Amino acid sequence: MPNNNTGFNRIIPTPQNIVPTNQALRLLERDKIYSVCLVGPVGETLLFAAGFLCSEALHKFGVRLEINETPAEESIILCSDYNLLKDRYLDTDSMKVFDNDLGRQQGYIIQINADQPVILCAASEQGCMYAVSTLLQLFHIQDNVITLDSQIIADYPDFKYRGNCWLIMAECGMWSYDRGDGIDNYRKRIVEKLDMCVRYKVNMLLFDAMGWATDRFPGYAELMREINKEARLRGIHLMYVGYGSGYGAAGRGFYRGQVFQNRNSYPDGEEYPCLGGVGDGVASMLGRYSGTCVTNTELMRLKCEEFRRFVYEVEPGAMYIHNLDNDRVSKEMWLKRCPECRKRWPSDDLDSDIGMAGAYAEFYDTLAECIKSVKKPGYDADRDCVLYMISPGYMNYEHSDEDWQNALAYWATVSRLMKYKHNVSFMFREQFFNHDSNILRCAQMREALDTYGQGHEFGIVYFYGADGFHNDQLLLPTPSLHSIMKGTDAVVTACGNAFQEPLQLLNAEYLWNSESSAFYNMKDMPADYFEFLKVYKDMMEGKLRPQELFGSDGFLGVACRKLYGETAGPIMAKMFALYGEHNEYPVPFVANTEIGAGGFNPFEQIAYWNKLTKNDMAETRDKFQKVHNITAQARDILNDLLKMLSVHDSARCEINWYAESLKISEIYTRHCRDYVDIYEQLLAHFELNENLDNTQQQVCDLRQEVCETRKLIESLELTAIDYLGGALAGRDSTLTFLESNLEEMAESIIQDKRFVKTHEEPTPWW
Repeated sequence: MPNNNTGFNRIIPTPQNIVPTNQALRLLERDKIYSVCLVGPVGETLLFAAGFLCSEALHKFGVRLEINETPAEESIILCSDYNLLKDRYLDTDSMKVFDNDLGRQQGYIIQINADQPVILCAASEQGCMYAVSTLLQLFHIQDNVITLDSQIIADYPDFKYRGNCWLIMAECGMWSYDRGDGIDNYRKRIVEKLDMCVRYKVNMLLFDAMGWATDRFPGYAELMREINKEARLRGIHLMYVGYGSGYGAAGRGFYRGQVFQNRNSYPDGEEYPCLGGVGDGVASMLGRYSGTCVTNTELMRLKCEEFRRFVYEVEPGAMYIHNLDNDRVSKEMWLKRCPECRKRWPSDDLDSDIGMAGAYAEFYDTLAECIKSVKKPGYDADRDCVLYMISPGYMNYEHSDEDWQNALAYWATVSRLMKYKHNVSFMFREQFFNHDSNILRCAQMREALDTYGQGHEFGIVYFYGADGFHNDQLLLPTPSLHSIMKGTDAVVTACGNAFQEPLQLLNAEYLWNSESSAFYNMKDMPADYFEFLKVYKDMMEGKLRPQELFGSDGFLGVACRKLYGETAGPIMAKMFALYGEHNEYPVPFVANTEIGAGGFNPFEQIAYWNKLTKNDMAETRDKFQKVHNITAQARDILNDLLKMLSVHDSARCEINWYAESLKISEIYTRHCRDYVDIYEQLLAHFELNENLDNTQQQVCDLRQEVCETRKLIESLELTAIDYLGGALAGRDSTLTFLESNLEEMAESIIQDKRFVKTHEEPTPWW
């Protein structure tokens, strides 16, 4: 009997258990109406799941389903309490899926036999939703007949919360699905993409950053409430990012919300330093003034007022509350606390009830209490919003074993002392092995919180490339390593934006089933920190590209068929698999790390006032040439694809947007390449006395081309609603950068002088 989890019909994410029953195929006719019968408690989520099944089956397969009360042999039974079916339909082995918490919360059973109703059952309405998601991938079209293989699926996730990031710049911002076509189109698009999350069982998204302001643009709060309501209906938590203290990103204009200082009185009292960043630099000292004091009651009242207003108006599903950009649990930081903090928390120990752990347990409780107090019709923050308390001490895999032991003791004590536990979690950066003992760190944190704390949940925000931080690769194999983080409750990848939808599915694959994928499982996964780190970095940099994931017959081929259809899917897979000689990749958006236009200091490395060498610029020019070439190649692939597609093809709109984005990016990468070529000529002149020949004319020509590009961008009449520019981010600022630097180059040629202006050093990222 064929197994659905082979070939191009493979299910994403792979179920934990699939058992063919060797019975006849189940056949469904297009001219017949089949019943969907709801059994057990029926709430909004179950009704949505049933409606989703009916609409998707009709739209994708022409199968007509209607919700009905009376089950029959040809019905589909959707049951939110498996106990109501166990004696009649379910076998004992299948029901073991509900023996653990994750199984009861999100697990499900699907049972398909030719002579019985199709059974979809769970211990929760959310489990029923995921059963529907899988069933929709089981329908086959065979000789114009719809078939279902007879089989039993018993399934549950490895991680409670499985997150992608729809932001372009890691967790710091830029709405990738904001294409500049207005609020109504954005709203419609987001709801469609939330349905995509349902199909692949993604239930958390890094959605908006940074800050707690509710007046970012007219209609912001109303829009967010509407989208969050749609997300809740689907069991998806939209995560909002902002500060609880520190306010670092405010220094470069990335923060929307109140930026608090430690003051003796508010609003204009004298500022004072308290605990903060480690080190003796200016940045560290400035950070100590930035709302860091944990005993200032008026400061805390004002913060809570802002949090409460944000939660009431936005109704978030999750909050990423970042406090102090301090990665280690540091005594040096704690020793810098002000006299009042020292009086209230006299111990210098990190894991003491009257030291740092006690102070932050109280701090987190205060934030949690104010947020959880928000209750209104349809929204209860205590029930609906997961709070992630981040830092001081978010750690990363490079920190020493001693640092990690300090973190274990500190966070376990914070957990033990806290009043609030439900929907209150801690979050860390990616963690792998201890360096000497090779003990898995996530499992170790789970044990510490359970044994010495109250068992708080914790999560990992995972920067592994394709994230607007390390790089902006379109697809990486790193999700296949997700099992390293078992023990954590949430893994939120800092990637998976609108330009990386196959990567969203790849994350979903390994966040649901991290060790027995139907696509690729690494043989002999390294059990040593340094061996693992090499594999991790090779994957992050695109040096490892398993065919099982990148091949047209592998994951990418399957994912693109699901996303873009049978005609467009293989060609889209070809585009996503493109890479250059040194792992260059297509640039579909301008605020991209590959050309230096993303992040906190865009283009800093190629500003004309930088003291760079000719060798620096020769390497950079070569890189820009390769990036431009592969971007142009990707553009051409999609342009050819669009000629093949019917105007009625459902994927055409998405593919056309991607092609238009690549068209724009091809122009920008060409401008950057030509700019660097001129830069190299000027350095050769000033360092080696080489002749400039026609360099002055090249500057003039490029300035004209940049001017024409600005006219083109303006003619598109696109305006992002996101204050950071959304998917259009970088288009204007890159042109401004080129205009300014080309003007300086022109003056440099006229004066025959390398530096013609004085520039200030760039502001630190925070």
